[in-house]
Amino acid sequence: LRPSSSPPPPRQEVPVLKVAERVRLRKMDRHVTGSDLISLGVTRTEVAEQLVSDLQEECDQQELSLRDRRQLELETERLSARLEHSRSQVNVLQLTLDESKGHCERLCLLVGKYESNVTALRLALTSCDRAIEAYDLLVSLLDAHTNNEKCAEADELRQLIAELKAERALVRNTVVELESLVEHPPPRPPSSTSQARKLDLETAVLMQELMAMREDKCELRAKIYLLERERENQELKVASLQSQQQAHLATIQHLQAQLQDADTEELDADGRESRLRERLKEVASTLERVSRNAELRQRQASELATELKT
Repeated sequence: LRPSSSPPPPRQEVPVLKVAERVRLRKMDRHVTGSDLISLGVTRTEVAEQLVSDLQEECDQQELSLRDRRQLELETERLSARLEHSRSQVNVLQLTLDESKGHCERLCLLVGKYESNVTALRLALTSCDRAIEAYDLLVSLLDAHTNNEKCAEADELRQLIAELKAERALVRNTVVELESLVEHPPPRPPSSTSQARKLDLETAVLMQELMAMREDKCELRAKIYLLERERENQELKVASLQSQQQAHLATIQHLQAQLQDADTEELDADGRESRLRERLKEVASTLERVSRNAELRQRQASELATELKT
């Protein structure tokens, strides 16, 4: 009997490792409220992503150091002041534009009055020309000593002259008295529109100056903050120099002790003593240089602190 051939065991597939892909969380159009959590739960992907993104933002804000947070606040305040200054400038320009529009409208009315006066003066000039012609005819008739028929014609001319004079007077009455462009208009009560507009313009200018002062104040506060950080750095440098100075003093004392011990040794130690003396001089010169640098930095730090206080 042949042994029964058993089926080969199934091959086990090796699981393939997959690298998780980094996905950028998407935010919802609106914030998640308590009612949304009660009604929807956390089963929806959008709700979970919104909660995770809010938590990540809070963690990022907490990770900011105190200096970075202070600097961010100063920068935000400075930008807000600059925005308010720009808005005040826009208000001033808007009021100036409105005032210019009012001036243009008044000038248009004045030009219309000038045009009407010019038309009336042209009509008056035409009437004067016709009156002069009538006067010339009347003078010629009187010089000729004509008969009664011509005297009747003279009466007609006199009547025509009277009509022309009346027409000229009527035209003169249509002439409008114009105000001068140079003279200022008489003062109006504060309740008028122009006075209120002028007050609005002055208020806008004052607001613009105030916003400029606030912007300068924010910039000065930012400069003071940077100077304070610089002063802290200088103080740290001075402290490190002082520690180096103490270390050099300890080295000098140690070398002096070695020098005193070397005095009791044999004559062969003369070379060692001279080397120690040279080293001692080098250390002393280094210490003096470090001391001068420390004093200079201390003086600069004190002057900087005095400038910040003033």
